[in-house]
Amino acid sequence: MKIYNVKGLATGLGLIAMGIVLTVLAVIKPQPGVANLIQNVVLIALSLILGVAAVARALSKGATHSERLAERDERQVLIRMRANTLTLKIVVGAAAVVALALAVIDRGRDDLIMGIITGSLLTLGVAFWAWVGATAHFNRKL
Repeated sequence: MKIYNVKGLATGLGLIAMGIVLTVLAVIKPQPGVANLIQNVVLIALSLILGVAAVARALSKGATHSERLAERDERQVLIRMRANTLTLKIVVGAAAVVALALAVIDRGRDDLIMGIITGSLLTLGVAFWAWVGATAHFNRKL
């Protein structure tokens, strides 16, 4: 069995490992409530299904070839470059706003570390959604 996409294989194995760990944690220390049960089942199923699919694609010569062709397409490269540039601009602006807000809110508090962590996570969330929006915008525009 030949591996055609090492990064895809690593991603798939990581997702499968996450699904197994979530399953073990759900069995060892179950959370009370139906909502938590549904959440755990959905997360476990998604991680295992996506992991198996990623491993299967990594071991398939045709799937790896089609992914590489799509990555090297000039239009896709241009869209990715422009979306990443716009995302960086948005993230830098969001980070400045979050840093300023945290400086005002957490002035004189002892839990500055939690404020920094919260701000960092908020910035990551903004970065993700900015990238999704920029990619969709340039996909339509170009």
